[in-house]
Amino acid sequence: MQYINHALQPETAEDHELLATVDNIIGTINSYRYKTNIYTDGVGTTRPEYGTWLHRVQLMAALLTEHNEVSPYVEIAQYDRNAYPNNPDWCRRYAPERSVGSAYTYNGVRSNVITVIVIKRGLDYFNIIDTEYDDKRVYKTTERLLTEDAKHRVRIVKIDQNKVNVYTNKTSTQFIDKLTQLRYTLFDSIGPVYLAENAASHALLKAAANEDTEATINCIRSLVEQHAEIMQRRMWNSVQTALNSARTKNIRSYKDRLTRLSRDIDSYAESYRQLLAEQHDTQLKYNALVNTPEDTSTLEALRTCINNTPNIRLVDITNNADLVIEFKTVVCNYRHNDVAFWYKNQDVTNIVTQDSDVAKVIKALFLTKDEDYKLHLTTRITVPIATDGRGWASTNQPNDAIANPHIKYYNCFRASQLETQKYIADQQFDMAFACLTAACGTITFTDSTVVRRFVDDIRQAIDDNKIKCVENVDTGEMLTLTEFYNKLIEEENNAPDNVE
Repeated sequence: MQYINHALQPETAEDHELLATVDNIIGTINSYRYKTNIYTDGVGTTRPEYGTWLHRVQLMAALLTEHNEVSPYVEIAQYDRNAYPNNPDWCRRYAPERSVGSAYTYNGVRSNVITVIVIKRGLDYFNIIDTEYDDKRVYKTTERLLTEDAKHRVRIVKIDQNKVNVYTNKTSTQFIDKLTQLRYTLFDSIGPVYLAENAASHALLKAAANEDTEATINCIRSLVEQHAEIMQRRMWNSVQTALNSARTKNIRSYKDRLTRLSRDIDSYAESYRQLLAEQHDTQLKYNALVNTPEDTSTLEALRTCINNTPNIRLVDITNNADLVIEFKTVVCNYRHNDVAFWYKNQDVTNIVTQDSDVAKVIKALFLTKDEDYKLHLTTRITVPIATDGRGWASTNQPNDAIANPHIKYYNCFRASQLETQKYIADQQFDMAFACLTAACGTITFTDSTVVRRFVDDIRQAIDDNKIKCVENVDTGEMLTLTEFYNKLIEEENNAPDNVE
C-alpha cells in the first residue's frame, strides 16, 4: 500500500484483503453500514477515494477509543448559495444556525459536521457575518490558514459543540483538502479524547495525518487483531446504553405520570369544592325544613318561616302584597377555575386585573385566602307570594352593603326563580327561601358582564371604606374592603422575601 493524493491505496491482493477485513468490521456496526464517504451533498471538488479513506480512518478511531459523548467522525457538506444581504427575511431564513447540515449518529454519539456554504453572489453577506456573528468566529487563525489570496474570503462560525459553518466565496480541491486536514482544530472536544498520546486512536490518526504508510498499516493490523476484544467491549457498552435508555424512559414515564396525577388532583379538588357548595345549599334547605312548624295556616307558616330562618329579614310589603326580603349571605358558590382564568395571562390586563387593588382583593377572597376570609352580601328580592304568573319585579338594593351583582343589576336568579315559584305554589316557603339564599350566595365568574359590575362595586366599597363585609373566619371580626386590602399589603410587606 501507499498514499496517493492523501488516501492509502491498496496495491496487492493482501492489501485488498486487509482493507476488506476492516470494512467487514465496520459493517458489523449498523449505523456505519450504508455510509462510505465523509463528504456529502454532492461535493464535486473532492476525490471520492479520499473521502472513503477518511471514512475508514474515523470509524477505526471510533472503534479503538470508544467514547459515550464525543465522536471523532467529521462530516463535510457543501452548498452553493446566492445571498441577499439587503433582504431581512432572507437573512433570517438562512441565518447560520438554520443552515447546518444533518449529523449522523455513530456508535450512539452524534458526529461532527462542517457545513461549507459557498456564496456565489451577494458578497456583502460577509459583512453581516462580521458584525452580527463576530462572537461566534472563534477560529480566526484557521480562517487565515484557509484563505488562498487577497480576494478569497473565509468566515468560520461555530454553531454548536459539534456544528461549524464555513462561509467562502470560492472553493477548490485544494481548499477542501486543507479544510479536511484542519478539521479537528474546529472541534475542541475531539483533541483531548482521540488525539491524546494515551488514546488508542492517537497512533492511527497521527499516521494518517502524516501519511506514514508503514505506521498506518501497523495500526490497521492492530485493529484487526483487537477486533474480538473491541466487539466484546462494544457489546457491554451497548448493554450500558440500553440500561441508560431504559432509565431515561422510566424517568420520563414517571414524570408524565406525576403530571397526570397533579392534573387529576386539581380536578378532584375542584369537584370537592363544588360538593362543599352543594352541601352548603342542601344544609340551608334542610335547616329551613327542620325549623318550619307543622300544620299552621299559610300566613302563620310564612311569618314563622321568615322569623325562624337565619339571615333573612322582611323589609317591606308592596301594593301587590309581594314581600321585599333581605338575604344576608356569604359568597360560597363559585368555581375556582373560573376565577383563576382572569389571572392566567400576567402580560395582558382584563376587566378584573386592570385595577390592581380590586384584582388583589378578588384574588385573595376567592382564590388564595378563601378559607380564611368570606365576603358577605346583603341582597334584597321582591318575592311574589301570590303566584299568579306575574314577573318578579326588580328591587332597590341597600346603599350600606354589597349586593349579589346578578340580582342587583339584572334581576337574574337562573333556575332558582322557577324552583322558588314551585315551592311557593306548594306553600313550601322554607324551601323557597333556601333556593333564594343559595342564589344570593352564587357568582358566575364566566359572565364578563356581571363580573364587570361586581368589580365596580368592589372598587366603590374600597373607596368608601364604610361597609364591613369581609369576615375573618377564625376570629369573626368584620372588616371593610379597605381594611382587608391594607391587611393584604401589610402581609406582603412582612413576608420573608420583602424583609431586609
